[in-house]
Amino acid sequence: MRIACFGGAHLDTKAHLAANPRLGSSNPARITRAPGGVACNVARGLARLGAEVVVCSVVGDDAAAAELTAILDGEDVGTGGLAVDAQRPTAGYLAVLD
Repeated sequence: MRIACFGGAHLDTKAHLAANPRLGSSNPARITRAPGGVACNVARGLARLGAEVVVCSVVGDDAAAAELTAILDGEDVGTGGLAVDAQRPTAGYLAVLD
């Protein structure tokens, strides 16, 4: 069975603070990046279960899209449904966690 997941596909960036946050000051953090977006997350989960799946979304013509595509390709998630919009950057999500 082939499955197509339509919706968000982007990179999540999470900053895990090394200590309690201090307003007005630098806050050292460990940064991680991983694929995100509901459609992307569902597609990755289905691929782990052995489904043949493709994610359908819009990405930019940028380094974030290249990184996202490489990760998805490595996880056997089809990326043929990713449309490239060179006028806009790939979407992202940023979380700062303490």
